Amino acid sequence: MPKKSLLASKFSQLEVVYKRLEKQNAAIYQREQELSCIKRELAESSGIFQGKQRKVLKEKAEQLSVQIGSMKQYISHIVQEYGYRNVKEFLEEYQTAKLEFNDYQAAAAKWKVENGEINESESILERLKQNKLAVEEREKNREWDCDRNDRGAR
Repeated sequence: MPKKSLLASKFSQLEVVYKRLEKQNAAIYQREQELSCIKRELAESSGIFQGKQRKVLKEKAEQLSVQIGSMKQYISHIVQEYGYRNVKEFLEEYQTAKLEFNDYQAAAAKWKVENGEINESESILERLKQNKLAVEEREKNREWDCDRNDRGAR
């Protein structure tokens, strides 16, 4: 069995951090979409009697801008919790760890095939498909005892 490298064994920990970053990015994207909608409404509310509505929309836009800024700063804090200086450094290590982990997975699969351990890990769906094909083949070759018009001694 091939041995994992240091980065390949560290990949699961890095994956957790990466998921946190993705979750934070999704939240930021959602807030940016809200901000663009509010700015669009603000641009459309140009009238004499819509001053109060414009004021409320401007306040919401400012609050969302501040919130987005703090959320973007939090991204760097996430990786700093795990000992990285910035997100770029983390992403570089994550990508190399991912490549090494994929190489390890391929080497382990190749080793299992060479040593004959692949049959035990066969999925249930594969076995069900094989059994279904075997039943269909058996039924296709089966000889029937009664005629098609015979209704079974009724």
